[in-house]
Amino acid sequence: SAGTTTVPEVTSTAAGMSVGPAGTWYGIAGLVPPNFPESSDADWLAFFAALPGLGGTVGNYSQLSDLEKNEEVGLAAGLDVLPVTGFHRDVEGGLEVTVDFSDQQQRDAFVQALLAFVAKYRPAYLGIGNEVNRVWEQDPEAYAAWIDALPGIVDAVHRVSPSTRVFATFQYEFLRGIDRITGQQRVEDWSPLEAAAPYLDLVAFTSYPYFGFETPEDVPDDYYAAIAEHTDRPVGFTELGWPSAPILPLVGTSLEGLGGTPSEQADFVHRLGPLLASVEPEFVMWVWAYDTPAVGPSFESLGLSTADGTAKPSLAAWKAFVGVE
Repeated sequence: SAGTTTVPEVTSTAAGMSVGPAGTWYGIAGLVPPNFPESSDADWLAFFAALPGLGGTVGNYSQLSDLEKNEEVGLAAGLDVLPVTGFHRDVEGGLEVTVDFSDQQQRDAFVQALLAFVAKYRPAYLGIGNEVNRVWEQDPEAYAAWIDALPGIVDAVHRVSPSTRVFATFQYEFLRGIDRITGQQRVEDWSPLEAAAPYLDLVAFTSYPYFGFETPEDVPDDYYAAIAEHTDRPVGFTELGWPSAPILPLVGTSLEGLGGTPSEQADFVHRLGPLLASVEPEFVMWVWAYDTPAVGPSFESLGLSTADGTAKPSLAAWKAFVGVE
């Protein structure tokens, strides 16, 4: 399906869940062209020209108010688009809940805007919460209200577009309690996923194993096998990455040895096949095509190319992984 915008025919299982398009989708999560955030028109053109060769799918991870605009951009470029919206935004020192699902007026407004988007685009996939276990950590009541609203939201989407596969994303390392990077004392706790998964067509993850491992070789082969112990839903990955540079030390963290090198980043891409084999993901998205200083020291070197467009070893590795070279 890479490089097309064809929506699959309407099919359903006995359980009423929609069935995804054939084949795994591969692509790039972030709308980050070369030289971002000071990108020129030529940089944006280069970005969209590169995406078919990186798998053909682009992420549209946006507040609901921006979802349609970004969808149009991806579709106009002839790409598959993976839309993900949510109910929080990142702020200094944490996150801020943007939709209070315990408030009927806010809930209805969110659902109506979401359904207008679904009716217009009939997306193959739709994410309706991003890294939601982070909301669960910081505001359990807001998370519980979202869980309460979830069955109705998913049913409403399916009534408008039966073929749309509805999911939410979870930050995998935080679920696992694997976190040397934030200075917070996390423990393994799958309860936020277990509360949501029964209502979803599939569950998706953002995953950055360097949060807890010094090299790609340190990541165990069965790293993602734990997912199947907590849900029987199909799986996708909305963000994956490994840095090509050391991480600058952050106050209160133990970052000695964490980060990466260009060869380590390529090694991680080479490991994706074995690491993901057990979960058979429906979509796999690398986080950035190009480095950017706009995202902070823990994420700025995750591109497959440098900010000026110079290819890293990981670029050829990713193209081989997704089967375009």
